[in-house]
Amino acid sequence: MKPRTRAGLGVAALACLVVVIGFIAYRQGTSARRQTSAPSASIPFEWKTIRRFSGRGPQTTETFRVDQDVWRIRWSATSDSDMNGFMQVSAYRNGRFAELPINMQIGAATSAVSYLSGSGDYYLMCNCFGTWTLIAEQGSK
Repeated sequence: MKPRTRAGLGVAALACLVVVIGFIAYRQGTSARRQTSAPSASIPFEWKTIRRFSGRGPQTTETFRVDQDVWRIRWSATSDSDMNGFMQVSAYRNGRFAELPINMQIGAATSAVSYLSGSGDYYLMCNCFGTWTLIAEQGSK
């Protein structure tokens, strides 16, 4: 087998492993996950930044405190390759897995907002093949 083909098979195997791990984490998170939506537009509400994190590749953030029951992650990511990449963020509350708010393919530049529920001390595990920014925000009246 040619070395180039062997390297290609290795990359394909790694990509498959990431997808399988993401699917398992997603399935575990959906049983405990509550669907949360943005607060009602009739309530005077302003989003305040708790913490901002940026990086490249897989990383775990520092712990940050969320004081509100509803909070969100505004995020953006850019794939490292010409092909679609992958963005997955797991939220851990008080040291235990809480939710999988982000689990999707990304393109040249992808951004979105994911809503979460529950106050506490959080950290995020980001698994991304590219550059990313996560902004944790909570509401204030």
